[in-house]
Amino acid sequence: MKIVLISNYIPDGQESMLRFARLLYKNYQDIGHDVKLIHPPIILGRFGKPHQGLGKWLGYIDKFFLFSLKLFYIKADIIHLCDHGNAMLIPYIKHKKHLVTCHDLLAIRSALGLVPENPTLRSGRIFQDLIVNALSQVKFAVCVSEATRQALISIVKLNYFQTQVIYSGQNFDYHKIEKENIQYRLSELSYLTLFPFILHIGDEKWYKNRPGLLRIYSLYLKQNPASQVKLVLAGKPLSNSLKQYIHELELKEKVIECIKPTNEQLEALYSAAQALLFPSLDEGFGWPVIEAQACGCPVVCSNNGSLAEVAACGTLTAPAENENELARLLEKAIHNQQTREQMIREGYENTKKFTTKRMINEYLELYQKIIDDQV
Repeated sequence: MKIVLISNYIPDGQESMLRFARLLYKNYQDIGHDVKLIHPPIILGRFGKPHQGLGKWLGYIDKFFLFSLKLFYIKADIIHLCDHGNAMLIPYIKHKKHLVTCHDLLAIRSALGLVPENPTLRSGRIFQDLIVNALSQVKFAVCVSEATRQALISIVKLNYFQTQVIYSGQNFDYHKIEKENIQYRLSELSYLTLFPFILHIGDEKWYKNRPGLLRIYSLYLKQNPASQVKLVLAGKPLSNSLKQYIHELELKEKVIECIKPTNEQLEALYSAAQALLFPSLDEGFGWPVIEAQACGCPVVCSNNGSLAEVAACGTLTAPAENENELARLLEKAIHNQQTREQMIREGYENTKKFTTKRMINEYLELYQKIIDDQV
């Protein structure tokens, strides 16, 4: 099968989307398919910063004008647009066999005023409206959760039979590692091996709910004043505003920053953590839940968005807005040994629904159906 994967514009720094496309590419290549991974070229975008001012608009020209001209000449059995955020390319491939993967509709829902926590500027509303219009022209859409599928059908008005849920697989083979290996992998972060800790993976996007995370942790400490458990925030550097909020909550000595850990270091963090605390206000999928469970790490998370599906087994959940309950569940996950053992056992079982092998097989089956006009 000749497959073309269209990935994201590299200067945009959308690491999870880039990893998803690379994961598909590597697995198809290993199986023996004729697969090509392409990105919008960096031509005008090199003359400015990608996320602001002139550089942002030059990037749009690279992605949606200069790159689109090349798409007319692509020859493949199937073209897979790996991120619906690039849906404005669909008009240029709609006459070929194609599909798109929708990872979440958070930006679209925000632009429609459905997410009061994330107001959108007029330019953003116009951009998301263009994406919705382009998505309405797609041949077939894969969604990474049923929550995303229902949102897509509701907003874009696609036919139910134009969509399918394929759960994402892990983009790294996470598993539980032993104490000695943990210490080795965290040798550059040796301070993290000196105390028990709760882990959060993410950044400061509104839906990751880091202010709520800090409040939940503060409530846990008030319920357990003798606890020595700290909170490790792994991901991008903390903003000054979040650092100030940590200070206001009197957590400065309790919160530890871990900037951009590698996959190997993250595996060690999951394996060492007392629990993953993941109180997102919404998610399109929720990779950290599955990654943590694969490493034998108990998960306490919200049941908002797709987490109601992904975290349906082996976790303790409550609405993100119920911070007192999440603090209580966190205490239970850390201090109740019987609960911990059950969460770890059921967590391993839950990860079996989200294997890369299963994802790859489901995509390849769908590709063939599209090629054969069976969908």
